Amino acid sequence: MPDYKERVTEMLEGLLNVAPGRSNDPLFTELSSIVRKWGDHRQRTLERLTALVLKAQTDATEPLAREWQDQISQARLFLKVIFSINTSNLKLPQWAQNWMMSVLIAEDHFLNGLLTVQTIELIGKIRNEKMILDVMQEHLSKKWAMLNDQTAPFRSQQMQAIDEIEKIATAHLDEVVALWRTLTEGGGKIYRKAGEAVDDIEKKTRGISVKEIVISVAKATAAFLKIDADAILDPLDILINSADHAAKMAIAKNDLKLLRVRYYKDNMRDQGYILRLFAEERRLVREYERTNGVKAAIMYQKLADDAASLWVAQLLTDGQKDDAAPIEEFLIAQIGVAVAAITEADKAFRTKHTGLFVEKPSDSTEEALTSEDAFRQRIANLSALDIDEKISRHHESTNRIFEDAVDDAFETVERSIVNLPFDANEVLLVDAREHMLVEARKMHAAVKSVLKEKLKVMIDISTKLGKEFDRSTLEEAFDRRELINAVDR
Repeated sequence: MPDYKERVTEMLEGLLNVAPGRSNDPLFTELSSIVRKWGDHRQRTLERLTALVLKAQTDATEPLAREWQDQISQARLFLKVIFSINTSNLKLPQWAQNWMMSVLIAEDHFLNGLLTVQTIELIGKIRNEKMILDVMQEHLSKKWAMLNDQTAPFRSQQMQAIDEIEKIATAHLDEVVALWRTLTEGGGKIYRKAGEAVDDIEKKTRGISVKEIVISVAKATAAFLKIDADAILDPLDILINSADHAAKMAIAKNDLKLLRVRYYKDNMRDQGYILRLFAEERRLVREYERTNGVKAAIMYQKLADDAASLWVAQLLTDGQKDDAAPIEEFLIAQIGVAVAAITEADKAFRTKHTGLFVEKPSDSTEEALTSEDAFRQRIANLSALDIDEKISRHHESTNRIFEDAVDDAFETVERSIVNLPFDANEVLLVDAREHMLVEARKMHAAVKSVLKEKLKVMIDISTKLGKEFDRSTLEEAFDRRELINAVDR
């Protein structure tokens, strides 16, 4: 604890200077006693004031600031009282009056200057800034936990939409494969029915007379036309119905896929309100940094340092300045303690929240709020299934296999009709064979035309749906730029 006695020594030396040779004079003795009493009171006052500043680091500063004012006011009053009471019964010569007046003026100026220092108030302001920072630190930690908790269900639902679309894609692929098998089997049935018709014609024309052959060919032609109407068209109807059904299913699945994409986008927009909360928190932090925090603390520190320095600079005597020097150093140090505390808190705050609420959001922050990488990987995994390519390959097989089956079937029919044992001189038989060939070729063309038309409709719709599952289409459908832009506000 400093000993504030330089001013006391200075006052006593001043008394000696104005009263040379009067050291044994009762007046001199009384005045010297008053100086020492004032010096003791002054010492206690300054010690109490520095103790108040020390308390300002932990206690409420408003009461301490009032007590600072009260202590100074009491000391100023004591200064006047002690000199007036102890000299009231003394007849003071002019030299004594002049000396006492200069002491009172200088000491009151010393005390009055301390009223303007306001170190306690400014420490309080700095502590308040730190409190705001601490509250903000806690608030942002809770806010970040809340944002993560609230975005989790949205991420889950959005990922579920993609998972459901994968199920739609694989289900459609399974149906394409099933249809391919149905068409292949149906093509075989048509081939078998055509073969049965050929066998029937051959049996009926084997080893019989020309007249009977004519009759048999006529019957066979009729029988073939009946097979045309029943036996061959029945499996063809099944195939056509299968193609129609597949086309309708592809349309339904496309509608379902679009419904899931719309659900995803609506869900993502709903998630956007959470990111608006995040952006608002970042705006508040930027506003706080602009007007408060460490910058404000440094401003308060400068005000406190300047006030303390100005107080010392304006003191009237060297003894007062000597006593004030350790006080000034103490006041500057204490304001520095408060600034150091908020500086450390700010450093911790920035360490924790840089890339989150402070400065540009980091990649990890964007990922936490948008899950962009996770969704990109999920899209990559889905596109890696090559649903569109597999569907396309099965469609090619469907066209090729069925067309080959139909062509083979009718080529067999035509070849068998051509190879019937007709005598070229039998005009009726030749005409009958030509009639059969014409009918067979008509039916061949009709079968291929109708089926191709139905298959084309089905394949076009199915292929269009298949393209909905390629990577570029999926990435566009499940684009997350809207969320990413919201994060970076």
